[in-house]
Amino acid sequence: MEVMHTEMPAQHHIDNHEKIIVTKWIGEATDDSLLQALKNYQAEIQNDTRCLGYDDVVDFRDVPTFKISIKGLKNIGKTASSTDQHRLDTCVAFIVSTNLAVNLVKLYAAYRNFGKMPKKYIRAFKNEAEAYEWVRNNRQANHLSSHGADV
Repeated sequence: MEVMHTEMPAQHHIDNHEKIIVTKWIGEATDDSLLQALKNYQAEIQNDTRCLGYDDVVDFRDVPTFKISIKGLKNIGKTASSTDQHRLDTCVAFIVSTNLAVNLVKLYAAYRNFGKMPKKYIRAFKNEAEAYEWVRNNRQANHLSSHGADV
């Protein structure tokens, strides 16, 4: 696994063999910290043509608290979808440890894909192996089987 970008609190690793971008979040998650990390990810990783079509696994299990507003979540979703037009349909598996985080992923998915055909298929998982299995199965099937954020 190649380390492409490490910035606290988001640490990104590129798995070129699996074609997965793995992000591990360390520490508190706030509107500002998530938005800044997303913008850095878009500029430094997502827009890198070597990562075109890669899926994402985002690990939020080590987040002690989420301080996220509805306005912030909408802004994060809008910002995330702003780079979709030139990308292939891909999926994002969020690994979470709480029901609150599951619900935040569901809201994020709704705001991110609001009013258009989704370019990211999003699910939340409490089990790491299941998250990776979903990503691999969707890649192997060459289609994405789930919209939403079910656990």
